Amino acid sequence: MLEEEVSLLNEESQVSIEELQVIAEEVEASNAALLEANIHLEQQVAERTASLPKALAERDALIQRKELLIC
Repeated sequence: MLEEEVSLLNEESQVSIEELQVIAEEVEASNAALLEANIHLEQQVAERTASLPKALAERDALIQRKELLIC
């Protein structure tokens, strides 16, 4: 009887370990995907930040032209 219980507990433990390994692999894959997404977003932020001065200059030039046309 005791051997059967120990055997059952051992099997349950093995199943739990396998389930935890699957979960750990899923977490690792999710983390890799998040890291890749973060890198992509950081690149987009850097590109947009770099283009901001040009966009602001264009906006200011349009505002200036508008003011000249109104006056």
